[in-house]
Amino acid sequence: MMLLLFSWGNLTAQDFQFSYKEGEQYRYVGNNEQKVVLNGEVTQNTTILSRVTFQVLKTQEKKGFIRGNIQFIQSTDTLDGPVHQLVQEYPTEFWRDARGLYDISPAYLVPIVRNVPRFPDREIKPGDTWVFPGEEVHDMKADFGLEVPLRVPMTVYYKYLGDKTLDGKVFKEITVSYDIFARTSYTRGPKGYYPVRMSGSSRQVLLWDLEAGRPQSYEEEYALYIYLNTGDAFEFSGKADSQLVEAPLLDRDQTVLDLQKNLLDRGYNQAQVRPVERGVTISLDDIRFEANTDRMLPGEESKLDVIAEILTQYAGRDVLVEGHTALAGTPEERMSLSENRAKKVLEYFLRRGIRSPQQMTYRGWGSDKPIAPNTTEEGRQKNRRVEITILEN
Repeated sequence: MMLLLFSWGNLTAQDFQFSYKEGEQYRYVGNNEQKVVLNGEVTQNTTILSRVTFQVLKTQEKKGFIRGNIQFIQSTDTLDGPVHQLVQEYPTEFWRDARGLYDISPAYLVPIVRNVPRFPDREIKPGDTWVFPGEEVHDMKADFGLEVPLRVPMTVYYKYLGDKTLDGKVFKEITVSYDIFARTSYTRGPKGYYPVRMSGSSRQVLLWDLEAGRPQSYEEEYALYIYLNTGDAFEFSGKADSQLVEAPLLDRDQTVLDLQKNLLDRGYNQAQVRPVERGVTISLDDIRFEANTDRMLPGEESKLDVIAEILTQYAGRDVLVEGHTALAGTPEERMSLSENRAKKVLEYFLRRGIRSPQQMTYRGWGSDKPIAPNTTEEGRQKNRRVEITILEN
């Protein structure tokens, strides 16, 4: 009997490693249902979506050098259904070895959670546990105006549960648990308030793709507590999940040619099409709005109808709508106007039914990204534009 048990254990023991292949790209799409409490009172229940894209640029001795982009998207309910605004976006680059240990510049603020998951240099079998250090990195600039992020080390506990079948495929199920606690070194802040202490917990269930050498999905219950110098206490708690989404690579050069032909075939010659790092962008500087408002002038929606018809040909791709303004008014007014105009275009596309709300996001840039001088009316007209990007990956 002992021999049988020993043989069964050896058969089910697995060597968990990250795997890297130069040029491969993949993405994760996540959902975070979050409750915000201030001094014991619920102030907000919100949905935050995340999109994470990774590309392996090179490999070396079982390590991968990865370039990524992480977006956080706020969901808001409207009469046309939920709309999603891109509120934060972070680039990142890092090396990671086969066991999950990061080598990343302190200049990068994401991933927030690092060195998780991490695996021992041995085979593990169902029921095995192990422990490794990890780290969370929190951006303090957006909420508190602090340039230096808060880095919180933690001890992470793992347990391998065994196989779990999802959509007909077998994955390896692992629990991941840790608690955090940190007293900050901040002594002042530009906004007058700043965090002095942080604590929290995370309880995750991870599905690991042994063949691909990367996570397939995870589910998490979490709580994060932030205590300020003013005596105020914030609590952020909720449930989050993320899963790998497969998507073929976008042939950007061919897509540009196809879009240009489609536009000309429909008699629309006012749009510019160009490849960009995140996909292919259609730039519209002839969508006219009433001055200083997000109300489109009569007849302008017919131009969007042309774009909507074309976007249906790329139904598997997410779409980003971005608004830009000329240099007029205050920075706050320009930002608000650009966001509202981008949102208006997105809502029109949603009413046309060309995408699900989860596939479309909007963002405003104000006058931060001009493409022409603001010293002439012609230049200002070019800068007052809406850009629609068919996203890569």
